[in-house]
Amino acid sequence: MSVHLLFSDCKVYLCDFHREQAWNMGLKKTDHNPFNDREEVLCRLRRIARPQSESEYKNAVDDLKASPVWQNSKLRKWIENTWLPEYKRWVWAYRGDRLLISGHTNNGIERQNGVFKHEYLQTHSRRTLSGMVEVLVKEFLPDQYQGYVYANRRASSTRRKYNVNVPVYLRNRPAFLIRHCLEMLQLAEQTS
Repeated sequence: MSVHLLFSDCKVYLCDFHREQAWNMGLKKTDHNPFNDREEVLCRLRRIARPQSESEYKNAVDDLKASPVWQNSKLRKWIENTWLPEYKRWVWAYRGDRLLISGHTNNGIERQNGVFKHEYLQTHSRRTLSGMVEVLVKEFLPDQYQGYVYANRRASSTRRKYNVNVPVYLRNRPAFLIRHCLEMLQLAEQTS
């Protein structure tokens, strides 16, 4: 990696979001996944990514290698050549206490960056650092906060009635979060 070549003493980690995105794109290739067992492969890769200890990581790798999906030689080659050699960059157990911030971004964060650059900075002629900070503090962040407040008001149980199937701990949350959590709960019930 370029960053590591320039800063050899630094630790370079892969973003969880982009790692998942790369897995999904890689598994869409039919030669990596000819039997449409994408969900099983993703589940096994996530078990490798999320352990808190080295022994849990090694057990998860052994579990993958003992599974039927490992028989696919192209999938095996993709995982062995692309992912396993770089495991210390994406497996949680190897982040330790050095990583005190969240190890991921998402398209929402990237979208906010794009909005800031193209909708706020484009209209200002002062292209200095202080000019950018001024736009950030006086315009962009207040607008984002107002959007946040508005979304929370819309999600409030004082403004809407929740379905009885929505657990209490998920109420008063954004609709996309509720949908996502309910889907994950349903998926967890199916796989257990």
